[in-house]
Amino acid sequence: GIAVDDTIHLLSRYRVELARGRHVLYALKRSYLSGGKAIILASVIILSGFITMIGSSFQSILYIGLLITILLFSALLFDLFLLPALIIITSKKKKKPNTMA
Repeated sequence: GIAVDDTIHLLSRYRVELARGRHVLYALKRSYLSGGKAIILASVIILSGFITMIGSSFQSILYIGLLITILLFSALLFDLFLLPALIIITSKKKKKPNTMA
């Protein structure tokens, strides 16, 4: 779905920037500058569609709309805040390859 697509989009752009020899923080910044608006806009548009289901008088539809809204919003927050933090943490833990034979 959209949550996975957003994450893949950001990570692929990040990898492109790293392949160009960019620093981790600069690569993250470029990734979010190039794709951040699109990710937020797509998520808000989809969220606005599902949030209308919360007004349904049919309880099953109401709960499905509520669940999907919460999950999509959580995924957006993950992509915007937790993903960059995880990338920074994991990039610091990577060891440089040993060049001595």
